[in-house]
Amino acid sequence: MLRWAQRLPAYVVNGAVVAVGIALCQLIFGLVASSGFAQAASMGAVLASLPHLTGRALPTLRRTLTGGLLASFATLLVLAAAPYPALRGLIVAQIAFVALLGGAFGPRAGPMVFSVIIGIVFSLAQPASVALEVAFASACGVVLYSGWAFVSAKCLEARYRVLAVATAVEAAGSLLQARARVLLAAHPEETADETEARFDQLNDEVQLAQALQGARDLVYPALPAPRASVHAGTLTRLAELREIVLTSRLDLDLLGDDSAARFTRARLAVALRKLGAALTELGVAQREGREDAVAAHDWPEELPDFQEAARLLEGDERARLLPVVALRLRYLSEEVDAIRGLRGGRTERHSLSPEELSQSVVDADTWPLSTLSEHLTLRSPVLRHAVRSALALTTVYYVAYALPWTTKPYWMLLSVAVVLRGTLDDTLSRRNSRVLGTAIGCVLVAVLLPLVADPWLKVAFVVAVGAAHAFVNVRYLLTAVAGTVMALLQAHFASPQLGFLVAERLLDTVIGALFAWGFSYVLPSWERRTLPAAIERALEALRAYSACSLTRSASRAEQRLARQRAYDALAVVAAALRRSSAEPKRVRPPVPELVSTLDHAQRLMAHLSSVRSLLTRRSARLPAEQTDAALLQARERIAQGLALGVAGGDSRTRALSIPNLPGTSAEREPLPWLERRLEASLHDARLAGTAARDALRSLTSRDGRAVSP
Repeated sequence: MLRWAQRLPAYVVNGAVVAVGIALCQLIFGLVASSGFAQAASMGAVLASLPHLTGRALPTLRRTLTGGLLASFATLLVLAAAPYPALRGLIVAQIAFVALLGGAFGPRAGPMVFSVIIGIVFSLAQPASVALEVAFASACGVVLYSGWAFVSAKCLEARYRVLAVATAVEAAGSLLQARARVLLAAHPEETADETEARFDQLNDEVQLAQALQGARDLVYPALPAPRASVHAGTLTRLAELREIVLTSRLDLDLLGDDSAARFTRARLAVALRKLGAALTELGVAQREGREDAVAAHDWPEELPDFQEAARLLEGDERARLLPVVALRLRYLSEEVDAIRGLRGGRTERHSLSPEELSQSVVDADTWPLSTLSEHLTLRSPVLRHAVRSALALTTVYYVAYALPWTTKPYWMLLSVAVVLRGTLDDTLSRRNSRVLGTAIGCVLVAVLLPLVADPWLKVAFVVAVGAAHAFVNVRYLLTAVAGTVMALLQAHFASPQLGFLVAERLLDTVIGALFAWGFSYVLPSWERRTLPAAIERALEALRAYSACSLTRSASRAEQRLARQRAYDALAVVAAALRRSSAEPKRVRPPVPELVSTLDHAQRLMAHLSSVRSLLTRRSARLPAEQTDAALLQARERIAQGLALGVAGGDSRTRALSIPNLPGTSAEREPLPWLERRLEASLHDARLAGTAARDALRSLTSRDGRAVSP
């Protein structure tokens, strides 16, 4: 493979594959069928391409075929009602409502749902007298494209695994760099720079979690193939590295903020930057298939030591923290070396079997109808969004056909379909990108048409198709630009008189985006409605992870699954908190309480990770009877601290200060360090539980009354 092609990320490769597939469908149907049939079949290929994402071959086939055929059926229903415009508006609403209920199955159903919605919009552009022919041609395009999607995914599965793991490695490098920036910006009174650095670290943590899960979905089903085993080993090491990064925040606040403390944090930041750069280098080398970045590093020589910090802190009790900081840094360097070794051909045995690892795969292709029953209530954000979108599409349908200038009224509906999202934050982001992207696309087409010959315009159309698909979840502005170019060129091929259509396209987009914005306040899904359930799930996940972490008999598979569920549950709360910043102030959730909950919950998970590390690495030096008794007591008290009841139990904990640190190293006498870490875990569990209960009270009542829906 060419070097430049190896540098392409997975989403760009996927966009190129989609563009080639649609071009092939156009070519094949253009050779064997009439122009009308070929155009409808190409429309079906586009509908089937929407669920064609990076992934395994069989799920890709199922999703492209299912999404495309459902969209073709929706096309048939809308075209059949074309002689009755008023009735067709109601049918549009019903199809959109039923399709959007598919959101109950989660993000994996989103592309298929969108296929149906786009099928509705496309069908409005077709002549009314050929419903069966158009629907049949569309289905033929779906079948042909789905075959291409399966074959291309099968050929690219191995490449997608390489790219997914490389992305995860690079994301881990970015997280280390972000953690270094937080250390450099640390201040007793949090400044704007520190807040921004912490926000960047949170974003990088989310990016790494998403990258790890995407890689697991591709790698674990391929086990026990040799290359997949190497990839699985890398993912395991990355998960452990993430845990160590999580624990690296512990105890550093005890250093204070004098020159010695700042120097110590700066030395640690330099070390994290070096390790992060090494991971980024490894990720790029894996992506490009190079072997020149796998040479072993002598980390004791390359990483900064803390001798100067020890001299600055000589005679100071804070010097007792330096061995702990150095030990965590050593653990990080060991994980980076292990990842480097796997990249260089070293193998390692997995502590978990392929069956146990497969429990972490979420790319399941099951769609139980029982899932829908949970959302048949107006308290469900899925149902509210379905009703909201159906009303918006129907209203805009009637408005579009009533306006005197609309020769392409479906463009307005398309803007509503792509702009109106389930939350106000996402809707506002799409609205701005959609309008700006459409304006840029209109200018590009106005410049291209008089200067470029038709054959090259068709090449530009195919490129626009691929770009629109590739960047939809990465940079929607580019998707909006490419989608506008694609739509206007398609209209130009049908009719060369485009001058008025460019202006009309821009105007319809603005009107449609404004309608979508307005309807986002109809049956709104404010974040405060879903946060109580999310907080309760997070507390439950933390209790389960605590119980699993503080039980020496728990298997590694159980621990990893519990840890992943806790990460995911906290990520849901954090994402809702971030999105709520775009909502009206009167409905925003209690930010201080939620921030405190997340902060102490993350500290709790860091403490638990440190406990697991002690139990694993120092088990031979830990007295069994005392250790088991301490773990049992900690389990019970942490569960009480995280309880949903009004009272979280005794809130007294030993002060977390330098004098309370054990006088010997964890390597020599680990039990005092284990007891201190358990005490710190209890401290943060109680604070997290208290903040969560305060947030729940604020979310579920106002002046003693339940919040109205």
